[in-house]
Amino acid sequence: MEKVSGDDISKLLGSIKAGSCEVEDKLIIEMIGNWIPSYNCEAAADGFLEVIPIVISSRPHLERELLKIAIRPMFYMGISESKQVFEWVDIFLKNERNSFSEECAAWFKKELTEEKEDFITVIIQEIQKEEGEQRTPKTSTRI
Repeated sequence: MEKVSGDDISKLLGSIKAGSCEVEDKLIIEMIGNWIPSYNCEAAADGFLEVIPIVISSRPHLERELLKIAIRPMFYMGISESKQVFEWVDIFLKNERNSFSEECAAWFKKELTEEKEDFITVIIQEIQKEEGEQRTPKTSTRI
């Protein structure tokens, strides 16, 4: 898939909000995963946090994959524990510069609670494993 623009994401979100989205789940995950809200990890994490609640509210079964996308830039900043993710989200919600909707804030307050600590921990562990595999040089065996 090619790079996904902010306009592409806006159109996707608009169709989801209107209830007319016919995009398949796999493509939604690919679109959001290939979108670069910023080349700065902090801003990228915030960008994903502005978008994923809208999608998850409509398609809750995508929560795990979309949270994984949002948590990845946090991981790159050194966040490696679920409590740090919750702290980041709290800061995100308090930052007046972020442009999230009331529905977005309500989703975080209702759905992304510390009751999901184990769920977030598993996602972080998956990211750690994936990143470790990407950084480990592959060795070949020659006979």
